[in-house]
Amino acid sequence: MNTSMNFTPRDIITIILAVSTGIVTFSSGLTVIINWINKARQPEFKQNERITVLERKVEMHEKILEKYEKFLKNDDERLRQIEESNRITQRGMLALLKHSINGEDIESLRRAEKDLEEYLITKD
Repeated sequence: MNTSMNFTPRDIITIILAVSTGIVTFSSGLTVIINWINKARQPEFKQNERITVLERKVEMHEKILEKYEKFLKNDDERLRQIEESNRITQRGMLALLKHSINGEDIESLRRAEKDLEEYLITKD
């Protein structure tokens, strides 16, 4: 059972070419598979980037909204105070008008004076 293997230069070149072809084929196949995987994941990466950008914008808008809500709350309070002040002033003007017309409506003048005094004392 002593058989000897004799390789000719042509056999050696054929074996080297066969191994090289196998390596190139395997490498090309692996590259194609990796490219498919990357293309399949690409929409996911783009979507994640878009979601991140949108989340930042939403956070920024929420901060701005909070700021303007405070402004609106302050404005509402200020308008309420102005309306109350106008109401008391108009009551006083009405009492003065009634007194000017008939000269006897002193009680409404006293109420208007009391309301105005109370408002000016308790006003913030």
